Amino acid sequence: MENIIASSLNEGLKNFIIGKLWINSVDGSRPGAIRINRNLATDIILKAGATLFLNTNKKREGKQDADFSVSVLLPVDTANQLIEAEHQASQK
Repeated sequence: MENIIASSLNEGLKNFIIGKLWINSVDGSRPGAIRINRNLATDIILKAGATLFLNTNKKREGKQDADFSVSVLLPVDTANQLIEAEHQASQK
């Protein structure tokens, strides 16, 4: 797959989740982290001016769920192809 570059303009684009964000460490003693999904079908290139979008995750009792999902804007066709590739990879 060719290089995919995240866009900063929201015209004909779709949010694609690239990772998760935790506000604090598990024990609350350190700042959290953003973890990029290691199962992405391809690399996503972020350039100056790109925007990362945060969407609130539902937290489950007793689980270490991320506080937010992190997404970027991609062309709809590209986002749909990457989503399908992730679904196929998770079924293997």
